[in-house]
Amino acid sequence: MMGALALVAWLCLGVYVIWFSALAKHYVPLTSSEVTFLWKLHKIQAQCSCTKYETIRHKKKLVGFRCACGYEHLSKRLITQHDPRSKLLDELRKNERARMPEPVYLDRSE
Repeated sequence: MMGALALVAWLCLGVYVIWFSALAKHYVPLTSSEVTFLWKLHKIQAQCSCTKYETIRHKKKLVGFRCACGYEHLSKRLITQHDPRSKLLDELRKNERARMPEPVYLDRSE
């Protein structure tokens, strides 16, 4: 009985790991210019005649848009996928910190 229970537990763990690495996704924030570009691209590809769209936000971040025709675009990425933009931003932040001059303290003698 315990062997079967252990087998089921390991099987569930294996299925969860496969799901997490292959199917789990998270939202990727977009800029407003990227959303506008994607909407214009949708208009061209789908020959959409709508003139308005509304933005979709998740946790106060812009993640997609919904066209008046009903089309919805959400920017999602697999959790296991690497984001090249985040690595670039981290490097820029590190370089910015390195360029900041150290504070200078002046001693006054009277």
